[in-house]
Amino acid sequence: TKTIVVSQRNRFFEGDEIEIMQPMKPFIKTTVRELYNENGEKIDCAPHAEQIVTMAAPKPICPGAMLRTG
Repeated sequence: TKTIVVSQRNRFFEGDEIEIMQPMKPFIKTTVRELYNENGEKIDCAPHAEQIVTMAAPKPICPGAMLRTG
């Protein structure tokens, strides 16, 4: 499984549906399956602005992509 590292701006949760927007590509809809904090510990929510989290990605995502909750 591919993973992406995200610096989030708004709180989101495991199980949320998100859209991944990349320049010059169609957006991707996916569900947040698992979240990990910057120490690699599993979490169920990314509650803090600018928190760094790692999550599974359905396919390779380009740097600078934006995520939004659906």
